[in-house]
Amino acid sequence: MKKSALATGVLFLAGLHAACASVQMVGYGDGTVKTSTVSYSFVGPPLLADARGKSYDVVLRGVESGSGPFDVQAFEKHGMTRHSGSRRADVRVEVSLGSVQQGEPGAMKLGDEWYPAFQVSVPYDVTVADAGGAALAQRRETHTSTLTFRELQGFDSREQAVGAIDTIRKLAAKGVEKKGREGALADATRSTNELAASLFQKRNISMDVPVVRSAAGVDLEAAYELVASAENPDQVQQALETYERTGTQHVKADGSPNDTAGYGVACGIAACRLLLRDLGGAWEASKLASGFEPDGREVQEIQRVIYEQERITGERVIPEEDRKRIDSAQNLAGALQGLFGGSRN
Repeated sequence: MKKSALATGVLFLAGLHAACASVQMVGYGDGTVKTSTVSYSFVGPPLLADARGKSYDVVLRGVESGSGPFDVQAFEKHGMTRHSGSRRADVRVEVSLGSVQQGEPGAMKLGDEWYPAFQVSVPYDVTVADAGGAALAQRRETHTSTLTFRELQGFDSREQAVGAIDTIRKLAAKGVEKKGREGALADATRSTNELAASLFQKRNISMDVPVVRSAAGVDLEAAYELVASAENPDQVQQALETYERTGTQHVKADGSPNDTAGYGVACGIAACRLLLRDLGGAWEASKLASGFEPDGREVQEIQRVIYEQERITGERVIPEEDRKRIDSAQNLAGALQGLFGGSRN
């Protein structure tokens, strides 16, 4: 796998070194496609570059009424205001608390006496989404705290303190629930502000893209080398122009269409546009490639990377029907990975 650095927006990283490129060969109806994966790392712009004057809304689930305001200070620091009125907020925050779970009975010694104690845990989810519902940031964590009933009379031994816990759980059930949820809400507030603050920071992003070197007798090595050694967008643009000059219409010696050659060139175009941060152009080129080889391994990987970049950047270029198809494929891959173990290559 070769590594390089590429500009995105106005930022550009240099200094990454190329390693030995591995080669993949895949056979199709009209010949073989040769590719190598190129890995690019770059700095992406913040998801919320300019939020001044925009609004945010907060939806709380599993939280008792009267818990107090849930203002996101990280948003307000950047000029955003809590949503009010009928217009949809620019950013929506959803915080969901799960059920309170009580741990094994225990005890804690304070001074000369033992007091009943046990842990409570509450899972919680925080999602920050744009006005269209696309997730900008997500976090799933669990709040854990130890409740020590120091307001009760202490015990002479640990065993006596532990033995009193069942009675305490019954008598103080509402208090235990309240304390658990209060602690979880405090943690969720902190997590929400951390997520919100991250949306204003530049992001380190990387992606691995298969780049075509030859396809069914058509030599594309020159274009590949421009991409693999690129240290600025101009070199990738030159590679794109090389693929485009080659074109996707090719014929075999007998005069019949060489679909595999056209497929390889279209994949090369898609890879270059993807690396130039033109997700829409990359998707269109990938659809052209799919027209030549509907089950092509390379185009499926390129479309998966476009799908991942959509989720990272918030830009949406994939039609809904295609996105559902990729969603299903990703969910299946995740389920199989969970069933058989290991990681996806």
